Amino acid sequence: GEQTFTVGDLVAIQVEASDPADTGLTYAASGLPATLAIDPATGLIAGQLVEGSAGSHGVTVTVTDVERASGQTTFTLTVKTPMALEPGEEPDQWAIYYLPLVGR
Repeated sequence: GEQTFTVGDLVAIQVEASDPADTGLTYAASGLPATLAIDPATGLIAGQLVEGSAGSHGVTVTVTDVERASGQTTFTLTVKTPMALEPGEEPDQWAIYYLPLVGR
């Protein structure tokens, strides 16, 4: 499903997969904004969104086991530009999003 964030947000998306043979999995992702990366051993997509990452990103996550069997999932990661505040104005709320993504 679609994941939506704002420039400046810290991102942590845990991709989960299972391997019936329990031989170990390697995670890879394409289409991520430049400041996000996936940990190949754990499947955690993490980083902080910076200016220039705004827009819609089609992300594909591929999981491969040692026997070269693989599976993938895709989702859209949308990065919005933050709302401008007037001098002295306080934001209504601050949030850090931790969203699970289950891949099969």
